[in-house]
Amino acid sequence: MEFLKEHVADYLSNHPELVSPFTRGDEEALETVIESTELQIFISEQRDGNPTDSDYDWLIESVWELSEDKTFIDAIA
Repeated sequence: MEFLKEHVADYLSNHPELVSPFTRGDEEALETVIESTELQIFISEQRDGNPTDSDYDWLIESVWELSEDKTFIDAIA
């Protein structure tokens, strides 16, 4: 999960226009973050290039959790 936090934080630091919508749980912003190239690479690397549906489910759920994590939000805001 730490690696995921780092990837999301890095992505948001490079796309500051998404920080506010992300922290409000805006569905479009969350989907943009989830679909980012960096996260797709991340999930592929975690599963030797063969991610499964459950890997993507984990990714989606984890990014949603991050958008509700007060400590994480304070760190990126």
